[in-house]
Amino acid sequence: MPRSFGRVVFFGALLVLAGCGGPQTAEVSGKVDYDGKPLPEGEIYFVGEGKAPEILPIKDGNYSGKVTTGKKKVEIYAYKEGKPLPKNTPGAAEAGTPKVNYIPPQYNTSSKTYEEVKAGGPNTFTYSVSKL
Repeated sequence: MPRSFGRVVFFGALLVLAGCGGPQTAEVSGKVDYDGKPLPEGEIYFVGEGKAPEILPIKDGNYSGKVTTGKKKVEIYAYKEGKPLPKNTPGAAEAGTPKVNYIPPQYNTSSKTYEEVKAGGPNTFTYSVSKL
């Protein structure tokens, strides 16, 4: 009897461990328009509370990829070349021309947009952003 009890405990533990494969992910996709046209290039961040952002590239207004499930804050970024650093700035020659985000803060750092990423989907989200 003790041997069979040990086997039950062993296989029960294996079943529990098999279910602990880490966070569940789901496919996410969608479109991002900027001033009525597809955003040429950028990034969309899905940010869980207290977690690092999950970043998907945006190309020709489209994005897709896997993101962990749950409630996510959505942030959208796109970059263009900024002003060159003054020549007398230490490291200016090595740094080159910095890139600056041209999407207004209410769509990224001050975003109040949230989505629920669901395991069974659908997880298709469309956004329209514009200059102020």
